[in-house]
Amino acid sequence: MFPKAFDKLSRKKANDILRDLEPFLTDRPFDPERTAILANSLPFYPDYQYLEIGDHSTQPPLSRIALYKKDDIVMIDWTAETILSLNKRAAGFTLDRENVTDYVRFYLGHVASTKGRIVLAECVDDMPWTEEPPPAARKAMAKVVMPLQVAGTDKDGRHLLSATMIFEETLYKTKIHVGPAGEIAFSDQEILVEDIPLEDTVLSA
Repeated sequence: MFPKAFDKLSRKKANDILRDLEPFLTDRPFDPERTAILANSLPFYPDYQYLEIGDHSTQPPLSRIALYKKDDIVMIDWTAETILSLNKRAAGFTLDRENVTDYVRFYLGHVASTKGRIVLAECVDDMPWTEEPPPAARKAMAKVVMPLQVAGTDKDGRHLLSATMIFEETLYKTKIHVGPAGEIAFSDQEILVEDIPLEDTVLSA
């Protein structure tokens, strides 16, 4: 999803950004002296920095994710509406064959429902096991999971991808349709394995 490794911002840069973020962090303020900010870029949001903000001096630790530019700050709240709203106004937002897989990884990794997140399973190690499965089970699962890949376009001109994904302890094979504004839909879902012992993907408040 990210073209390069994360950069840890200097204390001065981190504090400058935290001042900009203050209106969005009123529920649980971050200690400027104890907060680290890691920054990266996303190819489909050329004007924004992707920020992971963390203060591990508290219990529980404080963490937030933001898409940041000086005049537009978007706090990830795990809703599709927030991402789709950004897509409409972000200058330079465009999806093509080269970046659509990274966009799908980003979107699914930052959207959740009350029942949990959809987790892409591109290899066995992507699966959030509650405990390490027996070798035979890993080998069997490795035969059915597959990398996210572009399959062309659908009849409506949307990007069409094929994937395996996990939702509510079930592994599915599915088609993913991605529209020009970044909207995502699924079709041709096929259950591959049910009742997999996986960690809970529901996000706590």
